[in-house]
Amino acid sequence: MPLSVDESCVLAQEEVRSVEVSAAGALFASARVVKSILHAHLVQEVTVWQSPVDAVDLKTTILWHGQHRVQMRQCMPTVATRDDVFYGTPFYGNNWPNVVPGSGPRNPDEMASPEQWDDYRELQLWIHQRRADSALAMASLHATYHWGAGGLEAVLMRTTPSGADARFFWEHAGRLEFAFRSRFTAPDESLAAPARMGQELVCPVLAASPGGAGLPALPTGAPFVDIDNDQVILSAVHPEAATGGIIVRFFEASGSAQTVTVRVRDAAALERVDLLGASTGEAAVQSAEVTIELRPHEIVTLRAMPRAD
Repeated sequence: MPLSVDESCVLAQEEVRSVEVSAAGALFASARVVKSILHAHLVQEVTVWQSPVDAVDLKTTILWHGQHRVQMRQCMPTVATRDDVFYGTPFYGNNWPNVVPGSGPRNPDEMASPEQWDDYRELQLWIHQRRADSALAMASLHATYHWGAGGLEAVLMRTTPSGADARFFWEHAGRLEFAFRSRFTAPDESLAAPARMGQELVCPVLAASPGGAGLPALPTGAPFVDIDNDQVILSAVHPEAATGGIIVRFFEASGSAQTVTVRVRDAAALERVDLLGASTGEAAVQSAEVTIELRPHEIVTLRAMPRAD
């Protein structure tokens, strides 16, 4: 669906209805802002987390009535110029620079004019803005961003005609929610840091504590999977019914070659397989630990076979 709008359009002015502190404590504090714009009801919640989280969460909820021909943008924290913005893999119709070879769009760009191409991004999971003295990492499942006179903006809605039939519109009527997490980092922080933030949104860490008579206690020793390199992100761990093994998948996130040692607790052998679980032909390592040389952005999948005992 087209992203572009007439930049000379009259801007709608939002009206702030109320601002209140909704929660405050040792772990976090939250403020709740209620607004009205284009006859729609908006609620924004800003949560500031203390250590060890050290993050700021912004959640915007819109009760939208389905008005046509509107683009709604949300101003985001901006700490850099557009040339200093790094981001996750782009997708769909954009021709921005810094695209991984082979991942560019295959469809024509739907921008109304080439002059607007550089103003929009459709991104996955994370953005990292750098300047000389600090940097800001942001993670979100939201995909579309615009660089305007005020800096970085998230394009929350674009109620344009359908790209296939101009008689139909993307109305987005109903309840819409958008969530963003930001965290300050060092100026020279590896891009693996924002990539890890984005990965946590897709695959959040979950923990369950068993309780009751006769149930085992949670292990307190070494982790089930241990990766000794912060530039490498664990993305999947799951049982494989056909073999009785455990699939472990990880990837290099910084964009540079890495050496990583991976250990899977109680494994008798580690075998390298492809994304479908088929052997790559490399001999299995008869150990619970293996050291691997990773290429930039390389994805590796291992099958861990448990000990017979």
